[in-house]
Amino acid sequence: YSLADYGPALQILESQRAFHVSCADQGAYADLLRRLGKGSCIVAPIPLDGRVWGELFITRRVDQTTFGPSDTDFAVAVAAQVGAAIATSEHLGRAEALAHTDPLTGLANRLAVERWFDAAMADHRENGTTVALLVCDVNGLKLVNDRHGHEAGDRLLRDVAGILRKTSSRMLAGALLARDA
Repeated sequence: YSLADYGPALQILESQRAFHVSCADQGAYADLLRRLGKGSCIVAPIPLDGRVWGELFITRRVDQTTFGPSDTDFAVAVAAQVGAAIATSEHLGRAEALAHTDPLTGLANRLAVERWFDAAMADHRENGTTVALLVCDVNGLKLVNDRHGHEAGDRLLRDVAGILRKTSSRMLAGALLARDA
C-alpha cells in the first residue's frame, strides 16, 4: 500500500519506536483494529541501514489477551531480525550483481557469459533452441589509449556499451550483452 493512502503507517516512520494498541484505545491503529475485528496489535519498525524499511504489524483476536510491553519488546527483536535478513538479502544481491557485471561498462562479464552460454547450450541440446553468438571488437582501442590515455579509452568503451544497450531493445528474448575484458 502507499503510505500516502495509509496514514497510520506514518506514525511508525515518525516515531521509529514500537508500540502496542488495543481496540479500546483511541487513534488510527485502534480504529484499524476495530475495522479488522481485532482486539490488539503490536506495531514495530523494521530497521534497515539506519532507517525504517517497513513495519511489523501483529494482531490478536478480541478474545485473546491484549498485547503488553513484554510482547512489544519481543516484537522489536523479531523486527530487528527481519531487518537483518532483508539487509543480508540486499547485500547478497549486490554481491551477485558485482560478480556478474563488468565494473567499467555495466555489461555482463565473462562469468555471466559462461553461465549464459552453458544454459543456452543445455537448452539447445534439450529443445533444439537456436543459439547464436555475436562478438565485436572495438578496433583502435589501443591507439586511443596510447594517444589520449586510458580515461579516453574507458569513455570509448562506456559509449560503445551505451550504444549497444540502446540498440539491444530489438534483440531476442534471453539475449545477453557482455564485455570480455
